[in-house]
Amino acid sequence: MGNNIYVSAIIVAGGSGKRFGSITKKQFIEISGKPVLYYSIDAFEKCELVKEIVVVLPGENLEFYDTTISKIKRFKKVQKVIEGGRERQDSVYNGLKNVSDKTDIVLVHDAARPLVNVKIINQIIDQSIKSDCAICAVPINDTVKLSNGARLIEKTVPREGLWLAQTPQGFKYELIMSAFQNAYDKDLIGTDESSLVERLGIKPAIVEGPKYNLKITKPEDLKLAEFYLKENTNV
Repeated sequence: MGNNIYVSAIIVAGGSGKRFGSITKKQFIEISGKPVLYYSIDAFEKCELVKEIVVVLPGENLEFYDTTISKIKRFKKVQKVIEGGRERQDSVYNGLKNVSDKTDIVLVHDAARPLVNVKIINQIIDQSIKSDCAICAVPINDTVKLSNGARLIEKTVPREGLWLAQTPQGFKYELIMSAFQNAYDKDLIGTDESSLVERLGIKPAIVEGPKYNLKITKPEDLKLAEFYLKENTNV
């Protein structure tokens, strides 16, 4: 990996967290005394290849970084804290428009995945340089069932070749901007950034990530994340 490559990271914390079932948004809930958002920023701050970080927050919570996060630690690489959009895709696009004009590789990471580490960030950067785009993902090991609306099993889906997409996801900057422009031109909504790149006929590379790189979605996920943080000092 070349140190001449300018890598920007966008940490997306713009969601409302409706599925979490709490008044406090999940990205602001504390794990071991620190907000979920803190851990995601900290991992990218520690990665030597990442040159800058852009944090995307809900408009009503823009002050959270200054009032809470920066009081825990002054992150030197956080260059901008900006407002998210109506949908996640809009929030990421706002982030893309606010990275440095020197950016070669851009990483997108969900703030709700606090267990990301420097090792996987480096792997995503390396593979993005080689393949233009790469995503962190884990293979599906359980049997997969397809159900109907009544929750009756229609069929068993072969799990070979199936992966669960995670973040970070990395892209050549010009590529991801083209993918977003194509999406907005055609009124497309992607469940993640790589799905928009796929619409251009490009096949993103997969980097197998750790299973503990979980996304905080439900309250019980907090206990699991806290366990991993205590057990694994490399997280």
